[in-house]
Amino acid sequence: MNWIQSLTVLFQDVLVFCALYVTLLFPDQVVDGLVPLNYLMLGILFLSLPLYLFLIAAGWYYDKKLRVWSADIVKETGVKFCVDIGHAIYSANHYQENALDYILKFIYLGPFMFHLGDGDFSYLSDVHKHLTEGDFPLEKIIEMIPHGSTITIETPKSDFVLLSEDLANLQKLKNLIRAANR
Repeated sequence: MNWIQSLTVLFQDVLVFCALYVTLLFPDQVVDGLVPLNYLMLGILFLSLPLYLFLIAAGWYYDKKLRVWSADIVKETGVKFCVDIGHAIYSANHYQENALDYILKFIYLGPFMFHLGDGDFSYLSDVHKHLTEGDFPLEKIIEMIPHGSTITIETPKSDFVLLSEDLANLQKLKNLIRAANR
């Protein structure tokens, strides 16, 4: 849910609270379950609007105090972090958010590295597949990653000596990067 949706839901909740409160304050004015418009307008003006503004200000203050995973806190602390693309996708699926938008939220924080593999785009649990063997939109994801970023491949291995699978995945990654830069 983005901040506009959150504020809209909050406003709806505040309006419902206002209607309920006005109904409780002026029960003799309620006719057939309806509150007269002038009472509702007074309720909105003196109850809903101040409550709505208070909740927005409290939310802003709370956000500023915590500053969880904000670009400022990353800059201030010097902490660097890695975005695991698969984990971001599965987390987005868990929270029922658009996975590509969710990845962008992390990219805006300036990660120093990205873990990239392939997997099942609609799953909730981590599945590691070789590049191009899953259904992640890898070209779109690579287009989102800032040019010059460090990308590590996170794929399954059975050949620990010759690393043939890693070499094949690196070649696929090069091809994906070429395709994304067209």
